Amino acid sequence: MSEFAVVGAYGSEMEADLVVQRLAGAGIRATTRRDTVGGMFPSMELATGGVEVLVPEDQLLAARRELDQTPPPPAPSQRRRTPSAETDQAQPIRRLATVGFFIILIVIVLAAMLSFLDSPIP
Repeated sequence: MSEFAVVGAYGSEMEADLVVQRLAGAGIRATTRRDTVGGMFPSMELATGGVEVLVPEDQLLAARRELDQTPPPPAPSQRRRTPSAETDQAQPIRRLATVGFFIILIVIVLAAMLSFLDSPIP
């Protein structure tokens, strides 16, 4: 059984779990350690230094290299995006649906008003 070493400490369990999953994707075993008094006080994570991510000592350098890698930002597009033919065809249908919705709404309101006016006043 190999000893474990701390590769980093994170402010929340979710952030630490994301790091563990990233390391697992790179083939590095990892686990978390936190002191929340048996889960009774989850806010203790911040007071005790956060959630630590542990890896086997023999994989510590590989884990640090994996976490230091940041993907390059996507290259900005040089040309303007033009709407696709599918979007152009859908616009009139959306307009027609919107107009139809408002016509139905007006008819319902008018019918309610007429039924209210036709009812006898006690």
